[in-house]
Amino acid sequence: MTLYGILLAAGEGSRFGATPKLLAHCGERQLLRHSLDRLEALLPDRVSVVLGARADALLPAIGATPHTVNRHWHHGLSASIQSGLSVVPADATAVLIALGDQPAITYSDFERLVDTHRRTGLAVCASFADTLSVPAIIPKRFFSDLQALRGDVGARGLLQQWQSRGELVAMPMPAAALDVDTPADLNHINTLIHQYADVS
Repeated sequence: MTLYGILLAAGEGSRFGATPKLLAHCGERQLLRHSLDRLEALLPDRVSVVLGARADALLPAIGATPHTVNRHWHHGLSASIQSGLSVVPADATAVLIALGDQPAITYSDFERLVDTHRRTGLAVCASFADTLSVPAIIPKRFFSDLQALRGDVGARGLLQQWQSRGELVAMPMPAAALDVDTPADLNHINTLIHQYADVS
């Protein structure tokens, strides 16, 4: 298994206000660094960040991590997924897609996804409240499905299709429900973030 990580951080985050939300602090770290640090600990030298609307502002925050800039970020989430896939090496057998605004996802959560994919060979995703979501591990055989996505949609519809065909494992992960769109969201998560501390 050769797994690569794609961290999506291309959105404008307009609901958060003028300040780039991924640079706001959640606990002791910038929001972006929560997922990035954990992915890089799990997949050393096999993580790429997809930047877009706020690329110049976010570049210092990602340091030396490889990145690509989605010039078509305004076309929606599908364009960012495809931008990330475009830089995944040919030897990849699967990708782990994660978002930059889910700070409660822990290293252990990512590790459980990887372990399940390794055991089953299937797609694996987070689930909460009857919802399928990222982070998700998607095998190479499904890359063409991701490439066919259009508009401001992620992979949720595809996750549902794969599940219905028995090709996906849904892993309970309540932390995936905690994402940041507004300052109020960030304030709420900051009251809880100590619950999601781990080795990374």
